[in-house]
Amino acid sequence: MSVVSIVMPSRDEGQRLERTLRGLLRDLPGDAEIVVVDDESTDGSTDHVEELDRRVRVIRPPHRVGVSQARNLGASRTRGDVLVFSDAHVDVPSGWLPPLLDAVGEPDVGTVGVTLVERQYPDSFGHGLRFTDVATNLAWEPPRGRLPYPIPLVPGFFTCMRREVFVAVGGFDPGMVGYGIEDCEMSLHLWSLGFRCLLVPEVMVAHDSRYTEPPAHHAEWPTSLANILRLGIVHYSADRLRRMMEYYRDDPAFPGALAAVLSGDAARRRAGVQAARRRDDDWFFAFCGAE
Repeated sequence: MSVVSIVMPSRDEGQRLERTLRGLLRDLPGDAEIVVVDDESTDGSTDHVEELDRRVRVIRPPHRVGVSQARNLGASRTRGDVLVFSDAHVDVPSGWLPPLLDAVGEPDVGTVGVTLVERQYPDSFGHGLRFTDVATNLAWEPPRGRLPYPIPLVPGFFTCMRREVFVAVGGFDPGMVGYGIEDCEMSLHLWSLGFRCLLVPEVMVAHDSRYTEPPAHHAEWPTSLANILRLGIVHYSADRLRRMMEYYRDDPAFPGALAAVLSGDAARRRAGVQAARRRDDDWFFAFCGAE
């Protein structure tokens, strides 16, 4: 029997955090755990959540770390052999866990995701994502039946993977800052190493639609753009990377974002990722139906 650890980054979530925790705890086994990573909240939302249940713990990094590093830190403080990464503003259905455990147990499965339901628009569904172009613009995949099936990109709001896979891939890219595109990078990285990324369509998780607007609409767009450029530098061929740079070069945030990426370890990560991969970015973009 798998031991399940849920890792939940949280920042100023208010009452949404407690609501999410209560929903998860309803069906969670007694030996499971939830680690909330408080990423410098200022609203006191994490102050008392440990009182909800003995399975809930809160850890507080010394400074804001962003989604990727919060997930990595939370995972490092857990003991489960199955990791669930959850946003702090979701509603899960009864019986959500067994179908995910069944799907993620296949040896070649890297991660599994769920059908997204917009909480404010309950007739709106998301069945996984794909890139539509080199700029990492996104489109929702169409539904493809009731059984688990492969999708290019697993949205990061609610995902599940075996710890051994998480360790093998090195976790979420720690060079991704703030939030934005880190979940896409994880899926692309897993596919490149020969794993499959699956959608479990029968598990329908409601997500707060206020958190799904494109990163370009956020004040944190410069850091989101830096993450996008980092993904390209790490994973793309020279020609595809050139086209990405041409796409963004007139964006006012581009010079600073590019400088930030180049000052880090992106070149070293590129060498390691591309040496280890079994599928290249040409294969992945063909899978997405994009150039």
